[in-house]
Amino acid sequence: AIELAEEFGRPDIVSHALNNLGMSKQHRDPDKGRELLTQCIEIGRNLEDPDHSARAMANWMHFEFHQCEFEKALERAKLSVDHNLQNEMDTYYRYSLGMIARANLELGHWNEVQETAWRGFDPDDRVPESYNFNGGMALLVHQVRSGSTPDSDVEEYLSLFDHETSEAQRIGPFAEIIVERDWMAGKELSSAINRLHLVASMPIDGASIGGVRVWLKRLGEAVPEDDFSNYPEPQRLELQGNIAGAAQAWAEHKAPYQQALCLAFGDAEQRLKALEIFEGLGAAPAVQKLRELTGRPLQSKRGRPSVSGPYGLTNRQIDVLKLLGEGMTNTQIGETLFISPKTVDHHVSAILARLGASSRGEAAAIARKLDVI
Repeated sequence: AIELAEEFGRPDIVSHALNNLGMSKQHRDPDKGRELLTQCIEIGRNLEDPDHSARAMANWMHFEFHQCEFEKALERAKLSVDHNLQNEMDTYYRYSLGMIARANLELGHWNEVQETAWRGFDPDDRVPESYNFNGGMALLVHQVRSGSTPDSDVEEYLSLFDHETSEAQRIGPFAEIIVERDWMAGKELSSAINRLHLVASMPIDGASIGGVRVWLKRLGEAVPEDDFSNYPEPQRLELQGNIAGAAQAWAEHKAPYQQALCLAFGDAEQRLKALEIFEGLGAAPAVQKLRELTGRPLQSKRGRPSVSGPYGLTNRQIDVLKLLGEGMTNTQIGETLFISPKTVDHHVSAILARLGASSRGEAAAIARKLDVI
């Protein structure tokens, strides 16, 4: 197809073909896939119709997310947002904002997930349906993991993808979060397990639905035979029975909730570590479940924000601190990190308190002196 398109002078078809081919390589040969998507975007930028490059950018952010490379997914999603803003492509813009929310959620940046996700989700605009998916998925996952009140619009929308002819990339994540929700709540799991089996039996590359197969293994269900070598490392290791290795891989991918969820299916010591991480994230339902599993008494407090950086600073506060060091205003920081100026202001106040600084400039100076930034 590419050779014919080049022969007939149709760069639009070349771009489209490179896009599809690049995505087909996402698990078998990721580096080649990224190379092909790069070529696709370069050609697409020179075409009059910006849809070609917008579609490739959207695919690339999903490419990285499916690889469990959440920082890369976030980076690609931000580039996609910029492109779509410049070209006034509202649906792709919304789709990309939803991915920013999904990636931030996996990276433990929970404070700004809902705000970004709602910007990427419009329950009154259902055509085409898939462009609300990332925003809706981020909202549902956040609601399940934080224990916040479910939103009927979100669940109603995502139920549109809950059928046997749905695309695996849609029903797969939905199946995972539903079984996670029901497992934490102690509900009967037969319906959720049947959904997992439905997805796992789809005739696609198993690595594209690795999380579904991981859940089947966690629940003691039969996992379809496959070559796990091309699965994302954390999923591959857990499917091979290496809980400690999988948890370490999730930590290296900077995905604290996934790390804890993996440890929750380990031995007694690993479950205690999972409980500690869940408490740090403020993941109330998971905390309650792990306290039941470990025999620890339930506590009334919901947990506190994750503190994983130096001097008690969270990862997000360090992000803000770095931008403070560049002299950015709250508005500029918010635009860079895709959070509101109000959220930035909360982070700045926390940074000043933790560093004992009286001003933004002093905080940046202290951080440099302490080699924090």
